[in-house]
Amino acid sequence: MRTLVSTLVPEQWPSGTDVLALDLDVRERSNRDAADAILAAAHLRPERVLVKIDSTLRGPVRGLVGGALHAFACEQAVVAPAFPEQGRIVRDGSLYVHGQHGPTVREVIGDDGRCVIHDAESPADLRRLAEEAHAHPRWLLVGSAGLARQLAPPHESPTPQPNGDGPVLLVAGSPAPVTRAQLVPLTDVNDLVILATPPTDARDSGEAASALADQVALWAMRHRPKAVVLTGGATARAVIHGLGTTHLSIHGELQPGIPFGALQDGLWHGVTVVTKAGGFGTSSTLLDVVRELGVTSTG
Repeated sequence: MRTLVSTLVPEQWPSGTDVLALDLDVRERSNRDAADAILAAAHLRPERVLVKIDSTLRGPVRGLVGGALHAFACEQAVVAPAFPEQGRIVRDGSLYVHGQHGPTVREVIGDDGRCVIHDAESPADLRRLAEEAHAHPRWLLVGSAGLARQLAPPHESPTPQPNGDGPVLLVAGSPAPVTRAQLVPLTDVNDLVILATPPTDARDSGEAASALADQVALWAMRHRPKAVVLTGGATARAVIHGLGTTHLSIHGELQPGIPFGALQDGLWHGVTVVTKAGGFGTSSTLLDVVRELGVTSTG
């Protein structure tokens, strides 16, 4: 199954593509902007639509859902943001992140009667929803990567095969404490270049990601890595744009919610790429990822 991620809305469905994921770049935008962005993709007329949202319900979720219901003429939206493998569950309509009570899903999506909230506390709960959805093609599915990975047909994820003799480049732009803890075990790892933003407790509107992308672009003028790891959604988008990349192919997952694939255009066409949300994983996650990419020696 060929899966393509695009940061641009194409004029038509890409030939040979089974799953097309569009990065609309609306996390920091208004609900109206999010709805308009969804409407701009209505001409693609897909057989099934999944609105991928943040598992902690950040961003203009209401606008994305309302826009998609209208754009694709869906009869109802089934909203299931849980990602149990990453500590996000929905119980009695409320979000819990690693046991901490968060907002109710209804508070976030509003009172639209077309929206049905789906509780899920395990991958099996989401798998049952994915199986049920096959019989309801007019459902709009709304969820995080937790639901997306259950929609995929059964398969064995391949092993990444980085090419070239360069180092692995790790770009960490997320301010999440989880990411900061994950960088600590990498201090003495060889064959690894780390570019990271300074620690901070505040989230900006993309300025730090943009500055980090500029650093990567300068580094890229003289180097080509055998693989690049991008941590933080805004960072990933800024970096690939800085490299002139608009498309990624997805080949599999290293861990739940940590996909890998290859850059499909731009300066580093063909380079293996791994993306990870800033808040995902344990203290050893990034070390595990770079080991999967062939980094084994330590100083």
